[in-house]
Amino acid sequence: MEKPANNSPCFFTQQVFLIGTYNEDGKENFAPISWVSYTWGEPGCLIISMHGNKQTKRNFERTKQLSATVVTPDLLRFMETCGSKLHKRRFYDKERVLITKGRVLDVPLIANSKWSYECELYHSVQVGETTTYFAEIKNINVDDETLKLDFVDLRVINPIVYSPGNYFTIGEHLGKMGDFCESLDDDELKIILDKFADSGWVLIASPSSKYLRGDATKEELIAAVEQAAKECGSCGCEYDSLYKRFFELKDLL
Repeated sequence: MEKPANNSPCFFTQQVFLIGTYNEDGKENFAPISWVSYTWGEPGCLIISMHGNKQTKRNFERTKQLSATVVTPDLLRFMETCGSKLHKRRFYDKERVLITKGRVLDVPLIANSKWSYECELYHSVQVGETTTYFAEIKNINVDDETLKLDFVDLRVINPIVYSPGNYFTIGEHLGKMGDFCESLDDDELKIILDKFADSGWVLIASPSSKYLRGDATKEELIAAVEQAAKECGSCGCEYDSLYKRFFELKDLL
């Protein structure tokens, strides 16, 4: 293959979503879009970029609402139909899947999909002919079988991954975060966080546990420990010295 040009829309491991909106006549409209990401923090948003003057853009800017369904192999034929005006005219009714309404928002949803979002427009940014939308997540729909999983196992959910002009599925599970670095069992900071997590005091136990799992930011953790130190930093318990040592080591977080 040739080296991509600087302005080539080439990016690896783009997940494909079917973005659902309603046309002015009330008919559902779905468009396959892979320029989708996510924001961390509040409010949680999908970040969706759309180029040109798509019907989906016009619908979203008019209604301020959309759905985003994770595309799995069983939805590929329907997705391909939605991606072309010619195909949509000729094959949409033949390939049409079961459509239902959103549980929280007035958006079309693909029934029986494994994972989907219902979102409202929060903010948008225009760069050239591309509009990037921050779509605040108002509801996440997950099917019952997926909810039975011990973790978000992409091998089971099997989302379609797009790389320019081609579709792929997920391969093997390589391991969990942290499996490929040296053991942290003797790490002083981790030992302190383990003690906080086992303390039984929700103020520090919850953010410490979440941080160790990768579900909380260091800013949230530090704020919680600062509050704990204010409330109980000189009571004479074993945690007094741990607070002090935590703040000495916090730059390692």
